[in-house]
Amino acid sequence: MLEEAAEQVQQEYEAPPKSQIGGAGEDARSQAPSVTPSQLKDVFPTMSQFSKMSGKTYISMLHHQLEDERQARLRLEKELQELRKVSEQINSNIDQIKIDHDRLLQKGHE
Repeated sequence: MLEEAAEQVQQEYEAPPKSQIGGAGEDARSQAPSVTPSQLKDVFPTMSQFSKMSGKTYISMLHHQLEDERQARLRLEKELQELRKVSEQINSNIDQIKIDHDRLLQKGHE
C-alpha cells in the first residue's frame, strides 16, 4: 500500500504540469521545493515496516511504548516531588538564616 502511494507520488511528480502560474509561464513545480522521487522513496521504507506488522503486533508495540512512557512519567513525578521537598527545606533554611541574621543585628544595636 505504501509502495503504491510512493509510486503515485512519483507519477504525479513526473507528470506534465496541469496549470500555469501568472503570466511568467512557470509551472507550479518550479515554485515548489525540489524533491526527487528517490528522496521520496527513502522515506517510505521506514513507514512500510509498520505496514508489514500485524495489527496485534502494532498494538502490542504501542502498548509497550505507552507503558514505558507511564513508567517514565511516574519517575519524573517522583523526582519532582523530591525536588519540591528539597526546595521547601532550602526555603525553610533561608528563612531561619534571615531570622538569625535579624537577631544578630538587633543584638549589635543594643
